[in-house]
Amino acid sequence: MHRRLWASAAMFALLFSCHPYGDALQGEFNAGAADPFNFPPAYRSSGGSFTRERGGSGSFAERVAFANGAPANYFFFPLPPSVVATTGYATPSAKADPRRIVGPGALPTSLGFVFEPGDPAAAVQDTTSCKAPDGYNFDQFRDAVHYDRQGNLVSALPNATFGIGAPPSFTYIPVVQRVSVASAGEACQSVKNDQSIVSRTDVTLAIDGTATPPAPKPDPVYLAWAVIDPGSPVFRAGKTAVDFNAYSIQHYGWYRQFLIAYLDGGQVQTDTVGGVTRMRIQKLYFPRSGITAVDATPTTKAIPGAALGVGYDVLEHKRGEADYSPLCQVFSYALPSGTPVPKDAATIEANGTAWNLQAGAPVPSSGAITPSYLFCFQAR
Repeated sequence: MHRRLWASAAMFALLFSCHPYGDALQGEFNAGAADPFNFPPAYRSSGGSFTRERGGSGSFAERVAFANGAPANYFFFPLPPSVVATTGYATPSAKADPRRIVGPGALPTSLGFVFEPGDPAAAVQDTTSCKAPDGYNFDQFRDAVHYDRQGNLVSALPNATFGIGAPPSFTYIPVVQRVSVASAGEACQSVKNDQSIVSRTDVTLAIDGTATPPAPKPDPVYLAWAVIDPGSPVFRAGKTAVDFNAYSIQHYGWYRQFLIAYLDGGQVQTDTVGGVTRMRIQKLYFPRSGITAVDATPTTKAIPGAALGVGYDVLEHKRGEADYSPLCQVFSYALPSGTPVPKDAATIEANGTAWNLQAGAPVPSSGAITPSYLFCFQAR
């Protein structure tokens, strides 16, 4: 996203994140940027600072992390508070399953329409198989989107209920089931609506013949897509507001004529047993507070506020590895004073008993709760 698109997000955002006029909007015109007014806070800004009434007022920052000694930075998104213990919310039911996406009590996934899909483990791409205008060249000051590509579609936006005197409630998770779409002569960026795509003759996709009216038939492939405030910048670890690539990490697509932005966290591997499908996980480790460490100099120093997400997180896998997952189960450990902070899971596991390795973190009598599961997108 560039400056013109940021302006579009501010100018065209409407009062509701869904259709403000019910089903009255017809056709495939550009209705402007989706309004993030009702997005859960984590999909407005990773730092928690934003103005709800003003789109683009937040920002997203990547968390520093390592895997096998190399950087494996990630973007954090929470699971719904009904399935994972969350600060300020009621304790979830013991039967809540934060990994189930098919079967009784499953988390709600939506559909992601991917044009000309390739390897689901690779970074998502916008197809160029569509028909671009004759002689077209992208102009960042003129064009809100690339008109020599076709953006992908989603069937749902993040949505929260904001009550008076209570934290917002939401069930949205950043996971879509893929619907594969093949280009068949469509004009670039002319497809903007998941509800009308089944009736188009210039694209092809699988149709569920048992549904009335006809509905898309998704693949058995799940992708980690987090729809975010389309006007907010996204920064890699260590980058700041002066970084001019802050609108290049996110991808752009469509929700029912509205322009959206989303982060791509890769494929969600799943296992299905007895009609129940669950997301696979990888482990995320962090040191509990009150420790010291030795850096490479070596110099002994105290780690200020060692906790989840402050620069000492370790994941099992980097994106691109066979066991990578954008869903992490959280573990913590007590690092002995003077011990170098590890940057690989093998070292932590080898010292698990001595370092009191445990799932999650000690439940505090008051204050912030460390989530037991979280989405850990290594975005591309």
